[in-house]
Amino acid sequence: MFPSASTTLPHLCPPSLSTATPALAACTREDLLAAASKFVTAVSSGTIASLPLSTNFTYRENNKASTLAKAAAFAQPLKIDLSRSTADTVACASYTLIVSSSGAKPYVLATQLRHGEGGDTSVITLVDTIAATTGSLFFNAPKTLGYLRNESWAEIPEAQRPSRELLKKVGDAYLDMWTDKTAADSIPWGTDCERVEGSQYTRPVALAR
Repeated sequence: MFPSASTTLPHLCPPSLSTATPALAACTREDLLAAASKFVTAVSSGTIASLPLSTNFTYRENNKASTLAKAAAFAQPLKIDLSRSTADTVACASYTLIVSSSGAKPYVLATQLRHGEGGDTSVITLVDTIAATTGSLFFNAPKTLGYLRNESWAEIPEAQRPSRELLKKVGDAYLDMWTDKTAADSIPWGTDCERVEGSQYTRPVALAR
């Protein structure tokens, strides 16, 4: 499953599995990750507006409609200390985590890129970012960076992958925790389920001994 989540601090803002999305057969993992890589390059150079955005593309920041002109995190080049991306070929979308801890202003960014129907990954229709910086809840970019560098985002062998339906169910329940204190009871926590939320690290007691 995706490593961690928060509606306030961005370590999990994957392409949503909670919204019904028709299959887009032409959308490939390789193309999605290539588009995500171009996004990372654009962030590092402060040129996100140069990405191939559709004429009616949408920008969202911290769960609100906005514009790139108001996006402080993308207004200047960012020194990227860590970036990781994953792809959702059904939703034709990608999720990218970026940590910039050593620049003039630190950021932790979680961004969805969504592409048009028909699997055309050469055009971006939505940039949806959760941006945390100094003053955000639990924010400490160097601490977060230290935790995330120890996580493995290696591709899971196909025979060991959980179903998309299970990922959706658990992911939705996890995100529900931020608005429903009883939601945690519906999550099948594993004894090896370590979590990073903001700069806070949770390790099960069984592993901490």
